[in-house]
Amino acid sequence: MQRMRFALSCLLMLGGVFFLLEGGSSVYPWAYSGARPFESQVPPTDVHSGESLHESLDEGAYVGQLSIPKLDATWRLVEGTSDSALRMGPGHLTGSPLPGSSGNAVIAGHRDTHFRVLKDIGVGDEIVIERNSRRFAYKVVETRIVDSTDTRVLSPASRPTLTLITCYPFGFVGAAPRRFIVKAVGDLGRS
Repeated sequence: MQRMRFALSCLLMLGGVFFLLEGGSSVYPWAYSGARPFESQVPPTDVHSGESLHESLDEGAYVGQLSIPKLDATWRLVEGTSDSALRMGPGHLTGSPLPGSSGNAVIAGHRDTHFRVLKDIGVGDEIVIERNSRRFAYKVVETRIVDSTDTRVLSPASRPTLTLITCYPFGFVGAAPRRFIVKAVGDLGRS
């Protein structure tokens, strides 16, 4: 009987270590390596003019402030989606237009940290970007769940669009199999 308890204890400890390490890959992603299916898929040009829509910013550079008033959430928005950039805040996907520009500005964030509140966002909610002393307001028009390999959400847009991306499900332990997408549209006439 004592041998059985010892074996069960060892098995439970090994299982706990496994779940801790697997869960750690999503809570502490910089400690693990992994492919990012979105990074190389972004067309860096306007769908209509073919002109570049983004400034050249260094990885981790401050882009602006991102806030969702209804959720009482505000973050420092940085350039890039590397592990080191996403530790600082949600990251603007290099190659997509910057927020406040015409086109589809893509921003990614971890579900375990910055973008956990997105589980409570809804259609009609406002998302605000403050950049270069200007304020750009976007209204959420859609939320959806897609496979992690679905890059259609990165497609260019002819009007000011903001796409927020985080892993899904929110409570999943480990590398989540899907993505939660928030699509919002804005008006460049605001400042």
